[in-house]
Amino acid sequence: MFIEIRHLRTLQALHNTGNLVQAAETLHLTQSALSHQIRNIEKHFEVDLLNRQSRPLKLTYAGKQLLQLAEDILPKVQRAETNINNLKEGKSGRLNIAIECHSCFEWLMPTMNNYRKTWPDVDMDITLAMQYEPLTILLSGDVDIAITSDLKFIDQVHYYPLFDYQMMLLTSDQNPICKQRYIKPADLANQTVVTYPVSPLRLDLFTRFLTPSGIQPQKIRQTELTQMMMQLVASKKGVCALPSWAINNQEDQLKQTQLGKDGLWCTLYLGVLKDQKNTPYITDFAKQAQKTCIEILPNIRKI
Repeated sequence: MFIEIRHLRTLQALHNTGNLVQAAETLHLTQSALSHQIRNIEKHFEVDLLNRQSRPLKLTYAGKQLLQLAEDILPKVQRAETNINNLKEGKSGRLNIAIECHSCFEWLMPTMNNYRKTWPDVDMDITLAMQYEPLTILLSGDVDIAITSDLKFIDQVHYYPLFDYQMMLLTSDQNPICKQRYIKPADLANQTVVTYPVSPLRLDLFTRFLTPSGIQPQKIRQTELTQMMMQLVASKKGVCALPSWAINNQEDQLKQTQLGKDGLWCTLYLGVLKDQKNTPYITDFAKQAQKTCIEILPNIRKI
């Protein structure tokens, strides 16, 4: 491929100025270097690009073909160069956010709406990581932020704590265990537990409450939607554990009870790769997320 970006810029400058001297000055070239470049293109294609008899200089039909290419390509090149420079300076970039459950949409969407006002040039997307470990796809580079309560100490990952929240057990008002002051692990041994479709190894109810006591529920039923989980519980199809802020507007026939005498408190984290932790648009997103959560979510504790 013979045509280069510099050739297109030269043809554009000649068209805009109609003068070899002014075009050379625009491109910070000598007139000799610019003339040499034009003649090289003409020699390669064996056509004239300039009508040298006209004043100001005019492009020939062949020259206009390259000018059309220049007017199509050069703005795209300029935008790409600007975007890359903005990326380098932390003014723009990509934020693909991995979340583990639909409940997070309650605070994530308002966060993104507020954040977009300050960072309109940052491309944002959401990946629902039910089938994948969020930190795994963070390390692979497929996402830029992983929202998780599963704190794993990995050298490449930096965590921003967002807030503390209490996991509560949601039952129907006909389930006998709803009358207890708090739930013990053994109380769930004969229950159907409704969960999101993820491994129990990623659920606080199991890793921090049931498994340490050697207890397994009678049955596990899975569904993706938080509202469907609550509907199943209301229909006496099981019980589920949800963050208290996610079940604030519960139906009358649902009851929530704390897990354990002291409650099961967790922390939600925003995980990023350590080499990205000081990127301005990432640190500002973490601050905005924490601010929004504190403002709109009930029953959480500020860290």
